[in-house]
Amino acid sequence: MNAQNNRFDGLSIAFHWVVAIAYWGLFALGAYMVTLGYYDPLYTTLPYWHKGLGVMLIFVVLARLIWRLFSSRPDPLPEHKRYQVIGARFAQWSMSIGLIIVLVSGYLITTSAGAGIDVLGVFTLAAIDTSLNNQEDLAGLVHWVASYIVLGLATIHGLAALKHHFIDKDKTLKRILPAFQSDN
Repeated sequence: MNAQNNRFDGLSIAFHWVVAIAYWGLFALGAYMVTLGYYDPLYTTLPYWHKGLGVMLIFVVLARLIWRLFSSRPDPLPEHKRYQVIGARFAQWSMSIGLIIVLVSGYLITTSAGAGIDVLGVFTLAAIDTSLNNQEDLAGLVHWVASYIVLGLATIHGLAALKHHFIDKDKTLKRILPAFQSDN
């Protein structure tokens, strides 16, 4: 973060948008996958991509969390009310925790039979023996519920950013858009 212009740094912006786009894409892919019949030609192809991209997103999210430990954030804008700042931080942390729950539960669904996950032919992420009864079903339920919670929070987050931009006319949204990095 460049403290002089009070914006997010380029890597934070990149992480934000990569995670957001990947999550929405994986959510849409997952929602479509569950509608497929056994004889559909995409029945095995789409889950393969969903799992592989999901594992890659795990690594991106972990890198993002590590980056957040060492990077600073812009200060809240002066026109932001205290409840808005607290609400935004709560929503951001809730989305991060929820996303981790979605990713870990997806991993637990896929590895419940003891096999690792083939990550797009690049490597295999090993399974961890949890010895949980009904691991696939329990992890599936958690994955489903957490996915919708994160989707709801992300939708509210996006709508709040649009409200700040179009109604409040402040720079909240501009601070996370790369096209406005040079705009003070």
